[in-house]
Amino acid sequence: MRNFGDFLEQPVADLAGPILGADLRARDSVHPGERFGDYRVIRELGRGGMGVVCLAERRVGDDTEKVALKVILKRFAIEPSTLRRFREERQMLAPLDHPGIVRVLDGGEADGVPWFAMEYVEGIPIDEYCAERALDVRGRLELFARACDAVDHAHQLAIVHRDIKPKHILVTADGVVKLLDFGIAKLAVPDGDVGPHDPTFTQPQLLTPAYASPEQLRGERASTASDVYSLGVLLYRMLTGRLPLRRALDVVRRSKPRPHLPPPSLGPRFPKTLDRIVGTALQSDREARYPSAGSLAADVRAYLAGVPVIARRSRSSSWFGRMRDWLLPS
Repeated sequence: MRNFGDFLEQPVADLAGPILGADLRARDSVHPGERFGDYRVIRELGRGGMGVVCLAERRVGDDTEKVALKVILKRFAIEPSTLRRFREERQMLAPLDHPGIVRVLDGGEADGVPWFAMEYVEGIPIDEYCAERALDVRGRLELFARACDAVDHAHQLAIVHRDIKPKHILVTADGVVKLLDFGIAKLAVPDGDVGPHDPTFTQPQLLTPAYASPEQLRGERASTASDVYSLGVLLYRMLTGRLPLRRALDVVRRSKPRPHLPPPSLGPRFPKTLDRIVGTALQSDREARYPSAGSLAADVRAYLAGVPVIARRSRSSSWFGRMRDWLLPS
């Protein structure tokens, strides 16, 4: 069973690798049996540019508790920006208290190397879970709504995740949804308080292009609306099995993308109401998206309950599209 395989960001190694050599990451490691506080490392789960996540355990009375231990590799612990981002992640995760978000259990430093222990989740990415279980549309939507609930909880604490994608939303064998990896998350700030060095501005190497919002791809400030867009991409993939890549490519290719790029359609086999929900989340203009992850979840649940949704109808730009909208049931 896959666990935290893509849990870490890799910008430092990706940028420094060509200069320092391809074996950059192999020269620093965390070994089984090594201790961090009360935790003993069992094995490595995942690795990235600045550190590793390991399966570890500690004794709690007569029981043994397993955790996911995130540790900065020693060679990167001297980099101020890496240390700052790591500590910011630990600080932001600490107050999050939601059943759909991994919990921080402990933290500290060992020989100047910071680490923190999190709830260990045995699960697989949400899209893979849907495929393996051959879930119907209702089952996929119910899972997605729970993922939105977790994101909405973070937003209520002014935390923008900035890298929502299937590998950062795991589902356990019991169907429990867990949002993880806040490694590039930032605190949201009011529009009037931003500047050229504002931490919510997105660095191009710290995102996943296929799931990033248009404003993130343009290097602009990320907001809770950016996470709503990424949730829209996730929902599109969960329902169709593919990504709306043409939108990301359009943004990358154009210095000034069309302001009203029409959102992609799920296709004629999906009801128009569901198409409108996805389309509203995937609006190019952040102001035209759902106002929150919670409102997106509410619309999904309204659709499942057969009651009206708040998603607006998008006007099709072609004659065929207008005819399709008129003919297909809502």
